[in-house]
Order: sequence, then structure tokens, then C-alpha cells
Amino acid sequence: MILFLDFDGVLHPDAVFLIGGHPILARGGKTFMWAQPLVDLLSLYPEISIVLSTPWVEHIGFSRTKAVLPEPLRKRVIGSTWHFAMMPNSGGVLSDCEDWYDTATRYEKIARSLKRTNLSSRDWVAIEHNIQAWPQEMLHHLVKVDRKKGLSCQVFLAELKARLVENYLAHTSRGTNINFRAPVQLETNIEA
Repeated sequence: MILFLDFDGVLHPDAVFLIGGHPILARGGKTFMWAQPLVDLLSLYPEISIVLSTPWVEHIGFSRTKAVLPEPLRKRVIGSTWHFAMMPNSGGVLSDCEDWYDTATRYEKIARSLKRTNLSSRDWVAIEHNIQAWPQEMLHHLVKVDRKKGLSCQVFLAELKARLVENYLAHTSRGTNINFRAPVQLETNIEA
């Protein structure tokens, strides 16, 4: 199973600025100050992989974004919705997507990643505070959090746990192999 993970408004408040190449919270606190509840919850589900669904990847790069995560989350990361080849003048096959990526909603970016990897529409959950243009029929994949509370709020954490349990039960009742890490191969994120 894939967890599409945003950072801002999920793992810490959403007011984050890039200052001197480093992400800084605008109102105090620490980046990833709400990550531990997610680490604890995911420890129950070793088969879950993470795809970064955060603008951090575009701004500071995939490797650096992945590196700033707490280690238990970092080791689950298999890709991101943004790819280096989307940069202008990258020569990558996706560079014509730059304008699209800048205007696409978070759901559209996730949907594109799902299509690119041939991942089943049942095999994922997204944690997000911005649900602009999220299709009604796809809300069962979404755990919407309050951008000021993120996963520090037990209600949102309980909803995430319920979504993960639903997904797990759906796979085990279908007799699906629950180890999703092996068949899912996202594009490698290469940076200059």
C-alpha cells in the first residue's frame, strides 16, 4: 500500500518558509514535530510505502527532502509526485509537464503518479490539508487534516488508522498479497 504524504499542515503547521535553503516554521516549533504519531502508527504496517506529495521536493530536491524525514519514515520513501525531469531545461521527458505541475491540484498530482505506476485505485491513502478539487468519489482515499493541527490531533490520527485498517482488510479479503513494496516501482528521482 502507498501513503501519499504531505509535510506542511500534516507533520507540522503549514506556515513553512525556505530561508537560506532551509525550511523554517513561521510561528515557532520544529519541522516534523508531529511525525512521531505517524511513525508509531506505521510501525503496525510494515508493508506501507511512502510517496512524497509535498512541494519540498520541487524546492529542495528529492534526496534532501527524503533526508530530513525521521529515519523510520525515510526508509519507507519510494518516490514522489514531483520528478526532477519536470524542471525546465532538464532535458527530461517530463519537462513539458512543468506548467501542468505548477497548476495541478494535489489530487491531480497523485492521480498522475498512480497512472504512471499502474497502481490499483484501491492501494493508497493520502494525508492532506488542502483538498481543493478533490473528487467526491475519491474521498475514501483521503485523510483530511487541519493545517494548524495536522497529525497532532487524535481525531485525524484515528481516521488515518481506520483508512489503513479498511485498506488492509480489503486486500486480505481479496486474497491479495499484502506486500506492496515489491510490485510498485516509481520513477527514480535523480537530481543534478
